[in-house]
Amino acid sequence: MNTIKGGFLSLMQANIMAYVMSVFLHIEFMHHLSCIKCAKWDLLKVGAALIDVVMGKAILLKELDAFQREQLILLLKQDGMDLLRKNASAEAILVNEGTSIMHEALNYLELNDARGFAEKHKLKMPVAENDYKLNLEELLHSVLKRKNRNITKAFDKIKNKPPRIYFLALKIDYAEEMAKDHFSIEEIAYRLQFCDESHLRKTYKKFRGKSLPDFIAGLPSKPLD
Repeated sequence: MNTIKGGFLSLMQANIMAYVMSVFLHIEFMHHLSCIKCAKWDLLKVGAALIDVVMGKAILLKELDAFQREQLILLLKQDGMDLLRKNASAEAILVNEGTSIMHEALNYLELNDARGFAEKHKLKMPVAENDYKLNLEELLHSVLKRKNRNITKAFDKIKNKPPRIYFLALKIDYAEEMAKDHFSIEEIAYRLQFCDESHLRKTYKKFRGKSLPDFIAGLPSKPLD
């Protein structure tokens, strides 16, 4: 029994050491959960010593050489992604991780699985409620391990807008994509956690300068079964 326990602890220690000594590759434009699988395949194709891929970055045992990096960039671009440049600023890296986690959250919301997202990232959830209500500041602070004022400064510098406004703009993009998939305005508002349908309509008009029903009216009709 002690031998098994000792072996298990040794394995845990080895895994922890591997993670501590790991190398991070920051990947841009990971907007969908499917990008994780694509990035994994691209990294394996170039022979990367891969530990894991999460939204916004890959974790490797060692650095890629120049040829591997060049080939990876080509593969990622084919899949609609890219590597953040090697000399990227700390603010650019922080914003890339922040935008990636926003996209991940919206992917889960679109799938109506807010609770699954909260559980994955060990976010606090009210016991009495079935669904997790996303708090952007809490999310960014919890996942990025940075003070919110530093995150806001980085977004202001790189994106010229605070995280809250950037996230709201992303929600409008997602609302349009859901409308294209023939979700009702009521369902879009519910899944993307707008206060209500009216809040979604007002926010959409503020960002787009026209109404959401007008946008929907210009879409192709839903095909008949």
